[in-house]
Amino acid sequence: MTKQRELICRIVQNTDRHLTAEEIFVLAREQMPSIVRATVYNNLSFLTENGILRRIRIYGGPDRYDRVLAPHEHLICDRCGRLTDLTVGNLINMLKEKTGLEITGYELNLHYICPECLAKGSGPGSPAGTDGTTQERRLSAEKQKSAGYSQPPGTPEGRRRKTDG
Repeated sequence: MTKQRELICRIVQNTDRHLTAEEIFVLAREQMPSIVRATVYNNLSFLTENGILRRIRIYGGPDRYDRVLAPHEHLICDRCGRLTDLTVGNLINMLKEKTGLEITGYELNLHYICPECLAKGSGPGSPAGTDGTTQERRLSAEKQKSAGYSQPPGTPEGRRRKTDG
């Protein structure tokens, strides 16, 4: 494993948060000033494709990276964007029973309003947080979708594809 790849793994493994590629890049640069953004993105792709890290796709926001590979779900606060692990049990068997299909995996992100945001008064009917970031991300996602982009906005710029049509 390259020094850069080891560093990226160590950063993700040593945090309790679900970091974005940009956050990982900033932390990596503190320890290895010569590392470039493309190296971080390419290594994150390699690490997720090879089952070393887990990519969490967030529609309307950047992908996040998870050190926990065991099946689990995520809670995402619609106001502040906080992402929290959640385990609801063995959904694969239940899905196999319901569909009669061989389910090989799934990704489940549950959206909610976290207790901190509820306490601040930014409940379900309120604008997204005090700075409107969630609302802005949704508007940006809608604009990109209407512009014909085939992949969600969380995809790195260089990998996003515009569809014909």
